[in-house]
Amino acid sequence: MKTFTAAALLIAAVSARSTPLRVRQNGVGKYTVLPTLLASHDVIAGDNVLAQNTITARNNGIETSTLYEIEFPESVSGLTCEAHFFAGRTTDSVVGTGELDFFTTGIEDLAEQASGNLRDQALGRISFVAIGEDFVIDPTVPFVFAGGFPCPTGTFVIESAAVGDFDVVTVGQDLAGAWTPASGKPNGLSFIAY
Repeated sequence: MKTFTAAALLIAAVSARSTPLRVRQNGVGKYTVLPTLLASHDVIAGDNVLAQNTITARNNGIETSTLYEIEFPESVSGLTCEAHFFAGRTTDSVVGTGELDFFTTGIEDLAEQASGNLRDQALGRISFVAIGEDFVIDPTVPFVFAGGFPCPTGTFVIESAAVGDFDVVTVGQDLAGAWTPASGKPNGLSFIAY
């Protein structure tokens, strides 16, 4: 009996540790999908450098965007997804217009994409709300990820870019596998599947 109990607990522990790498259950029927990888893209030079933060800037001849690789697992197939962006760390900084434009890209593997953003279609714009720590969807710009949309499956790379002549957004990103629901709301970009 002890061997069976120990084996069952070990299997449960291994399963609980290995399944959340792509998606974490955060309540009854809800899952959180986080980026697995980020890169800062130098718009002028074209270089991509792996990063831990959203770093989008347009200021005095400097322009950077952020590339996010997100893996939507089969477990969210058939569910509804909703995009969120939260800036709740003391090191997060939003100055200037405080907005981000999002785009699809043609990038298939961010780790292998040393340069270029392969920007494709506009997804929409989000704006920072100064009275809180959340970014919200700009109602004047259609946002594909607004509200609920059918959760995709597979790996996607999307890009966030600065808006206007002066916009600098630096936000720490919680990555898949590192964040737990006990930590509170995930920082940076996340998708809730329900």
